[in-house]
Amino acid sequence: MGIQSRGPNNILVLERSAVPVNDICDLVCSRQELKVILRKYPITEAEVFECLDAWVDTRDATENDYIKFDVEFSNGDLDVMTMGISDWMYLSLVVQGRVYFPEEVDLERLFMLGMEQVITDCLMDVRDGNTNFEMNELHRIVYEEFERTHGVVDEPKAKELLLSLGVNYHETYK
Repeated sequence: MGIQSRGPNNILVLERSAVPVNDICDLVCSRQELKVILRKYPITEAEVFECLDAWVDTRDATENDYIKFDVEFSNGDLDVMTMGISDWMYLSLVVQGRVYFPEEVDLERLFMLGMEQVITDCLMDVRDGNTNFEMNELHRIVYEEFERTHGVVDEPKAKELLLSLGVNYHETYK
C-alpha cells in the first residue's frame, strides 16, 4: 500500500489502483458507508483509511473550517449534537477516532469517537489548568464551539463534564 502523486497536477492516488485520494474522501464526506466505497472502487478497507490519513496530513485548517454544535447537559448527561461541519473537520475527527480505536471501521462511529476524544482531551487540559488544546487546530476549533454553545468551562465544570463522559478524572494522571 502507498500513496503517490501522479500527473502534471500531482494528484494524490493510491499506488496500487491509481484511485484518487480525493474521490475516496469525497465519498466519506458525503457519508457513504465503507461497504459502498469498497464496492465502487477496487480498494481495501485499509486503503480507505490511508486516503483519509493522507488527506488530513496534507491540509491545515482554514478560516472556512468549522463545526456547529447543540450542547445539552442535564442530569449528569452530556449530549453534543453536530449541526454543521466542514469536510476538513469531519475527516480529521474520523482519523482521530481511528487513532484511538484502530479496529473500528464504521465511519460515523469513528467520527463520534473522535469527537468524544477531542472534547475529553480539551476538558482534561482545562481540569489541569493548561491550554495545550490551543496548539492543535482541531482541538481549538472543537473547544471554542463547545464553549460557545455550552458556556465557559472552569475546572469544577470540566471535572463534572469528564465524569458525564465516563472519565474518572481521579484515576487519570494530573
